[in-house]
Amino acid sequence: MGLKKTLIEPKIVEKKAFRVMGIMVYGNPLTINYDEVWRQFMSSYYDRIARRSTDKAYYNVYFNTDEDNAVELIAGMSVKRSWPVPKGLATREIPAARYAMFGCLINVIELTYGYIHNKWFPASKYEWDKSKPDFEYFSPGFSVGNIPVLIYIPIREKLISLSVSQV
Repeated sequence: MGLKKTLIEPKIVEKKAFRVMGIMVYGNPLTINYDEVWRQFMSSYYDRIARRSTDKAYYNVYFNTDEDNAVELIAGMSVKRSWPVPKGLATREIPAARYAMFGCLINVIELTYGYIHNKWFPASKYEWDKSKPDFEYFSPGFSVGNIPVLIYIPIREKLISLSVSQV
């Protein structure tokens, strides 16, 4: 299936704040070994987090850093705010925000991000709100293969700047 057949215009949604608990990794999102991160999560931590999960879904949450091309990634599940954090895991709050939600299959996720940042944002009335994390949502019970994913990018309306000649 080609990229054109898998891309749809996003749905603009408001999400309430929630908390994610999982493995934290620091690095370039293009070079992180996601298979290894999720293998470690499933083999070492899944049982402890799954019973605490609020929705049984899986998340990759990307927190921007001051360093170019570097993020703090939490690969995990949503949990209640009151749960203590087991050793080896991290928890972070995802604030309430407005998101552009894009659906795709995992095999075209990099192409989808390229479309979002290089085509959709320039043509839309929105810009990326880098003060908030973006995240990927994987339905409960996903398995290996070409799985569906929802990409949530925090947005805000673009500010219109007027030049002196326009005033």
